[in-house]
Amino acid sequence: MAMKVYQNPLRMTITFIIASLFCALLIFSFLFPIFLDWPWDFRQYLIIALWLVSSVVFYIISIKFNFYIIESKCIIVQRYKKTMYYYYNDIVYIDEEYSKKHKMVLFVTNKKDVRYMVFDRKQEIYKTLLNKCHNLLTYEQLIAKYGEIKNLKKPKKIINSNN
Repeated sequence: MAMKVYQNPLRMTITFIIASLFCALLIFSFLFPIFLDWPWDFRQYLIIALWLVSSVVFYIISIKFNFYIIESKCIIVQRYKKTMYYYYNDIVYIDEEYSKKHKMVLFVTNKKDVRYMVFDRKQEIYKTLLNKCHNLLTYEQLIAKYGEIKNLKKPKKIINSNN
């Protein structure tokens, strides 16, 4: 039975607010001379309204079209129109220390790909990966078998990943 799980909305909201404010800074810095005209006319209000409306629309789209589907053999990650499949048998390492600290699952596939998935509210993704990935290696076994992996740091304390 498939279960649809959404990313943590609070974390997504905070990230979106930061990105939206950064975009506002860029837009308003390019259009700064327009905002120096006093008194303001429809142009200034139109720019602010377009920024607000587009921010709200993109926020709703981000919340609605970013989710995970937990299947019996894989986790499906849906990001807008892009769909990614991560089969439990292909995941060879989960960095539990990083995952708990950053509230984001960091895992490595058997193709030496380092992947990240933001926790959902109840951490279902993280728990599912720990329970259903039966080919997990320790960090030392991973390095011995696959060699150095880009963007992966050695954990400070070794947690036994073989559950």
